[in-house]
Amino acid sequence: MRGFLLIDKAEGPTSHDVVAQLRRSTGCRRVGHCGTLDPGAAGLLVIVLGEATRLARFATGLPKEYRVKALLGVETSTDDAQGEVVEERATVEVTEAQVREVLERFRGTLEQVPPMVSAVHFEGRRLYQLARQGQSVERPGRQIEVSELELIQFESGDRPVLDLRMVVSAGTYVRTLCADIGRALGVPAHAASLRRTRIGSWKVEEALPLDEALRRAAERTLEQAVIPIEEADLGIRRVTLPEEGVSALLRGASVRVLPKQRPPAPEEFCLAVGPSGRAVALCRGRPGGGPGVVVSPERLLVGGGVRDES
Repeated sequence: MRGFLLIDKAEGPTSHDVVAQLRRSTGCRRVGHCGTLDPGAAGLLVIVLGEATRLARFATGLPKEYRVKALLGVETSTDDAQGEVVEERATVEVTEAQVREVLERFRGTLEQVPPMVSAVHFEGRRLYQLARQGQSVERPGRQIEVSELELIQFESGDRPVLDLRMVVSAGTYVRTLCADIGRALGVPAHAASLRRTRIGSWKVEEALPLDEALRRAAERTLEQAVIPIEEADLGIRRVTLPEEGVSALLRGASVRVLPKQRPPAPEEFCLAVGPSGRAVALCRGRPGGGPGVVVSPERLLVGGGVRDES
């Protein structure tokens, strides 16, 4: 199999668990995912199969939509329901109007500090590995984009719940965002539940529950649900090459793409497609004399033991 599979992950398994089960059930050696969902989170998990693993970075970098319920009045060690309670208040006095005012500050470009329980690397190790040893280190903030943030419902009570819908850039920690919103309101908070509903143009409504995917794999019908590389909306420019151009790429040679093909800019990635419409290589534009742009293969997307030029 070669392409993208949409899975609606339930709460409980890790993203790695899902990958491992699909690898066993399909017999496909190369299986990965595009964007981790924590065990306590649910929703859309994009699985890459075969040569599509070489395009995973583009799917991972797409904007993501979430529905999340932020519980006010309780802070946890992981900013979600899986962590230990570190601060708790019996009663929280926050109004819906105050929440809407604070949410205005969390739209647009923000700086976010990754949590200690994240998979971000620090001096060769993952932050969560250090956290398990009781260590805490200074983490530099990084820029994120919250393009949409909507309060769907304000559930009042001693501990109000904010039902939020948000669209955020890749690398955003939604649970940390919930905790930060609580701090801006002057109260402890955490993400009580989280569901990813969209990655790029892919929606969770189009996804298969894991059990259904495993059943189809056993019946050898799962391939019908796999989105081919050629149909995946990854935001990459495509160029169609003649057979001689495809042959050159497969040998590791560069190919000139003329202006009428809308070639990529120098250093821009593109997907090279053969005359039959089959994607054959991930390429990068290179500066070169003459008309058009020269593209060189970065990753080959065809099997048959062809050399990978990366």
